[in-house]
Amino acid sequence: MVGDLGKIREVKMTVLIETFYSDLRKAKEGKFAVFLGAGSSYDYGIPTMEEMATMLLDEFKSKEKTTVFDDKSKEVLRAVLGLSDEKKPEKKSSAEQTQKWNIEDLLTRLQRIIDATEEGNPNFPNVTPSIAGKTFSKDEIVSAESKLIEFMVRCYQLDAAKKTTHGDKSVEYLSNFLEFIGEFHNSISIFTTNNDLCIEAAIMRLSQRQKSLKKKEFYLVDGFSHGILPTFSISNFSQILPSSSNKVVVYLWKLHGSIDWVFFNPIDQSQNPRGDSNTQKHIFDDESIICRNIDRNSLKEFQDACALSKDVVFDNAKIMIFPTPSKYSQTFNAPYMDLYQAFRRTLEAIELLVVIGTSFPDGHVNSAIKSFLSRDSSIIYTVDPNLKKEDVCKRLGNCKGIQPIIQFGFKDFINEMQKIEASKEEDEEGRKDE
Repeated sequence: MVGDLGKIREVKMTVLIETFYSDLRKAKEGKFAVFLGAGSSYDYGIPTMEEMATMLLDEFKSKEKTTVFDDKSKEVLRAVLGLSDEKKPEKKSSAEQTQKWNIEDLLTRLQRIIDATEEGNPNFPNVTPSIAGKTFSKDEIVSAESKLIEFMVRCYQLDAAKKTTHGDKSVEYLSNFLEFIGEFHNSISIFTTNNDLCIEAAIMRLSQRQKSLKKKEFYLVDGFSHGILPTFSISNFSQILPSSSNKVVVYLWKLHGSIDWVFFNPIDQSQNPRGDSNTQKHIFDDESIICRNIDRNSLKEFQDACALSKDVVFDNAKIMIFPTPSKYSQTFNAPYMDLYQAFRRTLEAIELLVVIGTSFPDGHVNSAIKSFLSRDSSIIYTVDPNLKKEDVCKRLGNCKGIQPIIQFGFKDFINEMQKIEASKEEDEEGRKDE
């Protein structure tokens, strides 16, 4: 009986994927988009938020010098988590025993504490936080937050997959996904809240194929200019590339930033270009310039040549990631506001959205998708092995455009689509031979 139910479910999923395949092929150029959540990188091997929490606890126990945390940062984080003092041989705390929190929860908690300790408001006295009976300065908590983000950046690196038991450590499945869509669309818009570099690596893989294969060429447009030090501008998404049936342009919008983004202060023309920068503060604002995070030695050479601001302290360059869905207010800062508005504008123009590997945790993203679904012509397909349609409806509302959930992992979903495509091609070849 159980086996029969499994077969019935498999048939239903196959029919659903075939329906999606048909809708995707019928979609007009520029009338569909892809949204990738954390689950889309799971099959590669990027750690989940829960796995990062476990890795963090292991980091606390590590005596290696390679750890990103200093003793004070560890002390702050352990206090926030309610962990027992490392020096006391006590039983494990509830945070260690159950570990119902994830790394994102911890970062959110830290940021809320920092917000509560805001100084300089003449209407209210300053707040000095006491956490688990210990008092910390705001600077110590801010430093712990910075170290935690640095730790998360390491967890998002491609080589972090070596520390996880899932995924096959290859971006081939992502390349297959892009190549599959590229067979019948020459423009692919991808939006993601992921900070990792899996999509960039997948497009790199496509660019390294043998020319003799006569495959389509893939071009990445991600908001950055060309050159030794690419810089970000929302206007770069508007660049018009040569139109060709043999070229596929992938527009990648990273709504929450990326581990390879850093910001630099602009060159202040009023200052002596060779002036001392020791007194300058590295503060991010709308005038900041977002750049690729390239080799520090190369950056220092450019700075010495007066090509970069003397303000920049490269060891402390701010990584441009926005990893907590609770910090909705950050979406009103550059470049996140521009990226989010582009997401909303795209949803206003398309008819089909495929969402992969997310449980819809981000309120601002959900708000845009709700507006998209308010139109009668809008359709959304969700690919996730752990979601049910009622889960999605709780987040987005009970809209008729929400299709049944394709309960596959991303890699398995791609394999199923490739099977359908191969079957269609065989049928076409058969008809030609008749």
